[in-house]
Amino acid sequence: SITTQGSSAVSEQSIAKSANGSRKVNEPHHSNRQPLIDLDIQKQIREFLAQGYRLSIEYANERRVRNNAWQTGITFPGNKASDVIMALDESLAEHQGEYVRLIGIDPKAKRRVLEKIIQRP
Repeated sequence: SITTQGSSAVSEQSIAKSANGSRKVNEPHHSNRQPLIDLDIQKQIREFLAQGYRLSIEYANERRVRNNAWQTGITFPGNKASDVIMALDESLAEHQGEYVRLIGIDPKAKRRVLEKIIQRP
């Protein structure tokens, strides 16, 4: 489950199942591609957006993960869960074969409240 973190050092609180985990979303009618976001992650996204947090991703290959040198990805606009989930699904497909972590940001305190790996190669 998602937990918030203290002010300075941010460490990963929990690790989700890989993108190919057993619990999947219903596949959109217009897509032949397997959905990449499991239901637990979708629920956590909805909870974080309801709390007013912003979400973004970072991605990295194996070498960058070992060196903790993540690359900044998209920050998802708005707070509509379905839009964020759809954009996140597209981002996971774009970074297939890489590690992807979901970042939760408290816009008022201007700090990270979540770092969670949601995809592994």
